[in-house]
Amino acid sequence: MSPENRTKPGLGPLPRRGRWLVGGAMASVGIVMLSFTSTALAADGPATAPARVNPHPQGGEECEERHNENGEWHDENGQGHNENGQGHNGPRAKGDDRPDECEGEPGPTGPTGPAGEDGATGPTGPAGLDGATGPTGPAGLDGATGPTGPAGLDGATGPTGPAGEDGATGPTGPLGPTGPGTGATGPTGPAGTDGATGPTGPAGTDGATGPTGPAGTDGATGPTGPTGPTGPSGACVEVDGFQDQQVYEVRGAVSDGIAYAGIRDIRSSKDNTMRWTDLSGRTGYPTDAGDICGVSVNEHLRGNPEFAGVKIDIITTDSRVFEIICQVENADSDDAEAILTCPDPVLPDLAWKPLNSPVAGADNNE
Repeated sequence: MSPENRTKPGLGPLPRRGRWLVGGAMASVGIVMLSFTSTALAADGPATAPARVNPHPQGGEECEERHNENGEWHDENGQGHNENGQGHNGPRAKGDDRPDECEGEPGPTGPTGPAGEDGATGPTGPAGLDGATGPTGPAGLDGATGPTGPAGLDGATGPTGPAGEDGATGPTGPLGPTGPGTGATGPTGPAGTDGATGPTGPAGTDGATGPTGPAGTDGATGPTGPTGPTGPSGACVEVDGFQDQQVYEVRGAVSDGIAYAGIRDIRSSKDNTMRWTDLSGRTGYPTDAGDICGVSVNEHLRGNPEFAGVKIDIITTDSRVFEIICQVENADSDDAEAILTCPDPVLPDLAWKPLNSPVAGADNNE
């Protein structure tokens, strides 16, 4: 019977509320059953979320009208379901996956079931690679010395050694008695030992001298000997010159202890030869003041006539200084060569005059 032809109860909306309560109670039972089912499935395999049951089916108020006062379902024509679920709209047979237009929405997720039992142990994995060899440990202590082993077998007999030297000859025995008759001459006995060496005879005369042998190789150079004493000073040699005009030039020289004066006429009409004069024979020449070792020469024509002319100074190894003044002759002559006259004839007889000698520490005070 369709809902619109059915007599509605006189209590108003209470029967509908009762059907709703019955539907809600059935939904709660379904949730509890799904919880047990989820628990059982969790024990056999992975846990899955149970289906949610909505107390309000998707059909809304139309689906609520399909419940009678006892909470049973009926179709839109009022055909109810029997106890075996038969009928047009009865429970679906097993395996029937047709959609139910009044099927409810999924209910809330139930509690997680207990953890399942541990599965079987998996196969052993492949062996890992060998680790790096560790450092060698310290050497262990020496073990105790083992017992001495048994003596080995005797080796084979070695070869016979060489014969030893003859022993010393024994003393001669006493002479036996002479036998009858003369016997045959016995063999010559062994030679006796050498007697002691006699004294050395006098030396013979020397033989002739043999030829000289080849020279031996030179020996190593000996060490340097100490420095010998300083020898006497060698002869001094020196020369000096001066020129202040175009006619001549003058020289002073020392060689082998002798002082010389020199002049050279440099005019183009002359022979330009250097002419020397030995001054060692002039009066006052130093002979006891050491060796003549240095010389200088200069000239001036003005000032004090006593000092005009060519002056030649010498110094000895005793630090003595002497001077001689010479005069130039023929400097104005076109026919004769210029020469020196030493000493100047106008000067006193003493040609070489001693001058103040240099002294260590002197300062223009002598």
